[in-house]
Amino acid sequence: MAAATKKTILTSTTRHDKKVYSHPVAVFANPTDAKTYATFIRLALRAGDKEAMLKLDPQSVLDADGNLAPDVKWSLLTVPYAPSPDFGDEEDAATDDPST
Repeated sequence: MAAATKKTILTSTTRHDKKVYSHPVAVFANPTDAKTYATFIRLALRAGDKEAMLKLDPQSVLDADGNLAPDVKWSLLTVPYAPSPDFGDEEDAATDDPST
């Protein structure tokens, strides 16, 4: 299987008490998986299933009564992903004493 060259980030934006809360929910290698996950979150919110919602998105915004804030929107953002290994500085790797 080829390495992913792009990642899709699912973010949540909630408006509650005149404040806007935004946070990343999850990162996916496949945009289809991100859409499926977002659908599960939407279903949990519409059903009012607080337990499922908090498992799918632990940073969900709650109101003062402990209920889920209803004004939530999700968005997907696909970004390039090309990690490069960090080998450190060459000076860190080179030592004069071979016993260390």
